[in-house]
Amino acid sequence: MKTQDLLDQFVQEARECLERIGQRLLAVERDPANRELLNDLFREVHTLKGNCGLFDFGALEHLVHAAEDLLDRVRDGQIAYRPALADTLLDAMDHTGALVDRIARDGRLDGDDPAAAALAQALRQHLTAADPAPRSDAAEPAPRAMPDWLLALPAGERPAGAVAVTYTPESGCYFK
Repeated sequence: MKTQDLLDQFVQEARECLERIGQRLLAVERDPANRELLNDLFREVHTLKGNCGLFDFGALEHLVHAAEDLLDRVRDGQIAYRPALADTLLDAMDHTGALVDRIARDGRLDGDDPAAAALAQALRQHLTAADPAPRSDAAEPAPRAMPDWLLALPAGERPAGAVAVTYTPESGCYFK
């Protein structure tokens, strides 16, 4: 397949993805607690980001990646979906559409795009917003007992004041 054919296919699929993203954004705005809609929205943005990675469209990929990161936190319940967040996502996807149109017209996306960088920054600012989503499991986890491997050591060989750390990776971190 020729590079131009791949590029044409990218543009067509990106436009279709953006259409579905726009529909999902409006649906989620009406029903922000709907987990299925949030998951569908995340998957569409994730697909678009992955497709961007096939080409060297840095500004576009950076913008869509910021949207994906934000939606990942929203669907995990770490950030509340609110009107300001929805507006930023809509603006970002509108600009993404403009970038895709530029790619379709010019066959490339050269250099930095200050608007895309500003929108990506605006999306990332929502990641550090002070009003997280309300959580039912907000209580601190209970401290754990020493792990079996530490208890298996003879008492004299256990370091005084030993600390054992357990790391549980974020769900889906491998795919980020």
